[in-house]
Amino acid sequence: MTVVGIFGAVVGGMTSELVSWRMNYIIGGSMGLVLLVMRLKVRESGIYLNAKKVILETEGSISRGNFLALFTHWNLFKKYLNCILIAIPTWYMVGILIQRSSSHFGPALDIEGPILANRAVSLNYLGACIGDLASGIMSQKMKSRRKAVTFFLVYTALGILFFLYL
Repeated sequence: MTVVGIFGAVVGGMTSELVSWRMNYIIGGSMGLVLLVMRLKVRESGIYLNAKKVILETEGSISRGNFLALFTHWNLFKKYLNCILIAIPTWYMVGILIQRSSSHFGPALDIEGPILANRAVSLNYLGACIGDLASGIMSQKMKSRRKAVTFFLVYTALGILFFLYL
């Protein structure tokens, strides 16, 4: 399902050059509704259902929805911090490198003509879709999500270094 959600940015970037912003808004909203319907038809995983059952059996002894609980135990805080840190390469690519590509990096790399941010974001997310599918296949073959995610994070860091320094 992640690929379907990310692919919305790809389609949005492509259609922004073809139709008005209002039509693009309608297309994006329609895709969001289709994604919602698809999500409603997906069954919950067994792990989630078992966790929900345990919570219902303990009758409130497990605190749910308490944001401050993330800071009460080191293991919970470490998981929370890892979730933030794993998103930094994506934020850096889209938020810094792509959004500043026409004003900073284009002239530095002697690129003539305009660099369209919507096209750059669209191509970045197309690569993310391909990478998402590849990481799923790789994690199945390696039998470890952690190794696959680490591989792709290192690969992203090397790509950023290549872009900035070579």
